[in-house]
Amino acid sequence: MTIEEKRKYPRLKLRIDDGYFGNFKLANNETIAAPIVNISAGGLNMAAPESTIESIKTGDQVLLTSIAGGTNFAFLSDVTSEVRWVKQL
Repeated sequence: MTIEEKRKYPRLKLRIDDGYFGNFKLANNETIAAPIVNISAGGLNMAAPESTIESIKTGDQVLLTSIAGGTNFAFLSDVTSEVRWVKQL
């Protein structure tokens, strides 16, 4: 039995131990660094710190300012994205 992929873009799966972190500016202008769990051309999954539970809500706009890790990713400009879902670990 195969699992049908429903995503438009394939995801690069990472582990928190891989050490890739996104630097984000939240809707309330707070900045955080959060481990990246997976990333694709269509989205990113991060593990935000528990201290931000009240600061990140579904529908919020967040700004990805940079990604740091084994390889630095460069952007032409900051990337604005929408929080699609939030789940407590």
